[in-house]
Amino acid sequence: MIAIPMVTILYLLVNVSYLAVMTPTEMISSSAVAVTWGNKVLGGWGWVMSVAAALSAFGSLNGSFFSGGRMCYVAAREGHMPDILAMAHMRRLTPSPALIFNTIIALIVLILGEFQAIVNYFRYSFEVIRSLYK
Repeated sequence: MIAIPMVTILYLLVNVSYLAVMTPTEMISSSAVAVTWGNKVLGGWGWVMSVAAALSAFGSLNGSFFSGGRMCYVAAREGHMPDILAMAHMRRLTPSPALIFNTIIALIVLILGEFQAIVNYFRYSFEVIRSLYK
């Protein structure tokens, strides 16, 4: 119950701190606003912002990976995908075949395409799940 308001307040405070430290021109010309902010505020510790952004992206990707696997699992249970994807691990109760399927598709897209293609692949799963809750 408190997570969504807390994240909203945190994002609001981060954006206010960007505006307090940087001018709009600096924000527009910066390729990474958080890193520029970190260099101005933290000095030599500005690299921490890059690490924080990478950890945030990794956490988001982790969530997308598992929700995408669950989406394939449920689609298979409803008869929209092959039945093997509806199977779950006996002890851990995770949809292992669906997760492996998602991983294989992601690797194929990554090897044959470019990084933006893999982002769009996971974004599609996220958008489908998000539209179900509207």
